[in-house]
Amino acid sequence: MHLPPLLLVLLRPTRLICGCYDLDKGFRSFCKFVLGLCVLGVFYEGLSLLRKQNVWEEVGSFNTYGLGVYRILLFIFLGAAQIVGMLAHSKRNSSLAKIVFIGWMVFAFLYLIFEIIRLSTIETDALAIENQSCDKCRELFPNATSCQDPKVMSCTKYDVSRFKSFAYLYSSLSMVFTSLFNIYATMMARSFWFLLRDDVQIDFGNDPFRSMDSNPEGGNSLYVKMENLFNA
Repeated sequence: MHLPPLLLVLLRPTRLICGCYDLDKGFRSFCKFVLGLCVLGVFYEGLSLLRKQNVWEEVGSFNTYGLGVYRILLFIFLGAAQIVGMLAHSKRNSSLAKIVFIGWMVFAFLYLIFEIIRLSTIETDALAIENQSCDKCRELFPNATSCQDPKVMSCTKYDVSRFKSFAYLYSSLSMVFTSLFNIYATMMARSFWFLLRDDVQIDFGNDPFRSMDSNPEGGNSLYVKMENLFNA
């Protein structure tokens, strides 16, 4: 089976984070960085849930109560995985590193589901925005007696149109960029797991991260094994 060159590059383990920072030294810092993002995410989502509104929009984002709870659980799950990652780094434990890798895969899948649900429920969210916007618009027009007043309807229609345009654009871009980040982070966790798992081989001079060009055909390099598998 022959895979595209770009896919082969992505599947191969790496020793560098973002192509410049040593993975062995930087994985712990990477875990701390992601853990910090998770803590901020839980805090922000928690404050948003205190609104007790079904749908809200602010600071360049929008959310719903149900998805807010789901997202908090995802952040807690990912944060726990980062703690395991720091333990794996300090104890040099490949089994813990494997758990982190699996955790990132699960998180990436569940977060993609979150993005799909958020994108698919925008029309329903727009109805909630319309109901919430009515009260605001009636305050702008004191003489209006109901949401069916032409001026109020025009105001709510503008709010709904603006919300839907923003929501579709935001959700689409968010799905693309978060998916790319999650895939890259998963590959980093996978590379770190391979690095710890093959420490013994490295100590004996058989570096599994050595490029294929510097290994004879049929060598024990992880690159050679993967290439033989893909080209089988």
